[in-house]
Amino acid sequence: MSSTKPNRSRRIALIASLIILALAIVAGILFLPFSPWKIWPRAGVSPQVQAMRALEAASAVPVEYYFQRGFPRFVRGRLQVEGGDIVEKARNFLTIYAPLYRLDNPDLALQVRRIAGLDSEEVIFYQTYRGLPVYAGEIGVVFEEEDWYFTFGGLLTDISLDVNPLISEYEAEAAALPADTPFRAETRLEIYDPAILDDIPSEPHLAWRVFLFGSTAPDVFVDAHTGEVLLIAPTAHGGYDLDLETANGNWGNYCYYDTTDDDFIGDENGLISSFHSDRDAVTAWWGLHDTYWLFRNQYGLDSWDNDGEQIEAYIHAGGDVVSGCALYRGGCEIIEFSNTCVCADIAAHEFSHGSLDHIGLAYSGQSAAVQEGYADVMGALVDRN
Repeated sequence: MSSTKPNRSRRIALIASLIILALAIVAGILFLPFSPWKIWPRAGVSPQVQAMRALEAASAVPVEYYFQRGFPRFVRGRLQVEGGDIVEKARNFLTIYAPLYRLDNPDLALQVRRIAGLDSEEVIFYQTYRGLPVYAGEIGVVFEEEDWYFTFGGLLTDISLDVNPLISEYEAEAAALPADTPFRAETRLEIYDPAILDDIPSEPHLAWRVFLFGSTAPDVFVDAHTGEVLLIAPTAHGGYDLDLETANGNWGNYCYYDTTDDDFIGDENGLISSFHSDRDAVTAWWGLHDTYWLFRNQYGLDSWDNDGEQIEAYIHAGGDVVSGCALYRGGCEIIEFSNTCVCADIAAHEFSHGSLDHIGLAYSGQSAAVQEGYADVMGALVDRN
């Protein structure tokens, strides 16, 4: 009996020690500060969701997202990323959280397009598929002070495409315009998918991009397998003209001529860096951009006056704008958005009022109802919701 009790006691002590050790290991995994260099796999959870959870665990603040058809068009948070320079930091971030951006196709790659930034550091990557550029496939990674960061843009993710053309560049040029038309650059192969530009299902094409000559001439994308014209894309040489400002709580009863407390924050080329993380500014910029190009590409209208007039818009407006959320002020030809009242369909709605104002449709009685109905339809066409 005397030898049995010590053995039994030792077994109990051993079992208890193993249980304590197992609990300690579990606690260590759960509560050890998260290392962003390893995303722990979890059965039954998609890699993208795992990457989201890992990013949220690593961020010092709640992470903000904006998704479009499964791709994060906008992500913002706060964490430290290692790197010898801004490009290495940006690449490290995208590598660590590659599943979030669905960067798992070995045929797709990112190349540096440009580096910019004054009070923030910004790297713009462009995408290639088997060495061919993806039209409008870009993602920006921006690092600000105190470890704030955000990403923006759109990329191809799921693609399997034959990159051998069935028609020549000369046939593509003939399909773009009649013979003897001059070109400003050599026709080249690219990947074109309208889903990068719009909220629609993905449909990638191998395309010849034909660069027509002229300061306002478009680029024509011709399917390299079928010869079909896929897109006539207005270029940055002319057209879209935006003046985006913050009203700082003011409103435009006197078209902002009565105040100097409104500040420029962006134009058609982008936002100033201090407003990159302002959600109203980002949303207004994209909403007005998408609205202009819908009117231009689908209906041939150049701005709301069809004569290239600058679009002037204000975010963070106060006064009578607040009760109506947003408005187009006809006498001033401006759009105003109150705080947090900015989205693509509202931008398109107010822009549409501007286009009707320029053709002289009065906002009164039945014509006002027509205006509202038309503006709602255009808003739905822009955001497809």
